[in-house]
Amino acid sequence: MRSLGYRTGSENNIIREGQLRHDFLCLGRKTKNDMRLIGRPDYLLEIGGHGTILIEAKAGDRSLSNETVEQAKSYAIHPEVAATAFVITNGLDFLVFSSSGQEPG
Repeated sequence: MRSLGYRTGSENNIIREGQLRHDFLCLGRKTKNDMRLIGRPDYLLEIGGHGTILIEAKAGDRSLSNETVEQAKSYAIHPEVAATAFVITNGLDFLVFSSSGQEPG
């Protein structure tokens, strides 16, 4: 990521394991006992404060499943992220997806 010009705290920023909350998701009336949804995407690459690419990294011995795709997409479409694309990788396989659901161009 550094070779692409991304550096923590720069215009081309890297955020590692930033915390995301889904405070408004509930079924019916919200109560204090409702489970709070919190996620931590592995990497978010930003340009000028806008999320561009979200990267979800798994261990090399883990396969990249549909659950992994769903996890990464839920982070990528989060309002605080709004990444245009997301990547899942285990170091061996590297899959790129558009957050809009369209095929990457």
